[in-house]
Amino acid sequence: GTFTATCGVTNVEFSPDDKYVACSCQNGDIKILDIVAGKVMRTLAGHFEAVLSTSFSPDGKYLLSISDDSTMRIWDFNSGNCLRLFDNNETWFNSAQFDPEGEMIVTSSLDGSIRVWDIKEGICTQTIRGHAGMALYAEFSPNGKYIVSSSSDQSIKVWEVLSGKCVMTLNGHEDRVNSAKFSPEGDLILSAS
Repeated sequence: GTFTATCGVTNVEFSPDDKYVACSCQNGDIKILDIVAGKVMRTLAGHFEAVLSTSFSPDGKYLLSISDDSTMRIWDFNSGNCLRLFDNNETWFNSAQFDPEGEMIVTSSLDGSIRVWDIKEGICTQTIRGHAGMALYAEFSPNGKYIVSSSSDQSIKVWEVLSGKCVMTLNGHEDRVNSAKFSPEGDLILSAS
């Protein structure tokens, strides 16, 4: 079916069970679409500027959102309540993803940093630096031991989570690398420039 949103959709994300879609909106809302019913079942309001993207936790219980208001929020998917607000006063978030266990979040930022956040404590536990440009995307490997990041410096880097050390740099793109993702097995990296 077709769904038309009047909020200026910036991004969409399927829930892990493929029953719902989270629509990020320019007005700061997140619309939760029930695919079978073909209608909005809930609107999550709390961001003050455009929502850039959302990400579901692996179990589908939580939804993560980042916004142009320099905040990241964790929402309880069933109730629609905001459970935690992360304020990044230093720089804007470009991406945010859960780890495979749903206990940590990795973010990429305009200042080139990759940050790891503890969800329960609500704090940044690690800041990784190494890109010469903006960090545009970051995600955990399927086993949770590594992070892949992409940058406006035309590189892709793989980081060991525990040490924060760069274990691999991949060059070859002639322009900014907008995203880099691990394959489901974790043995390949797909990138887009």
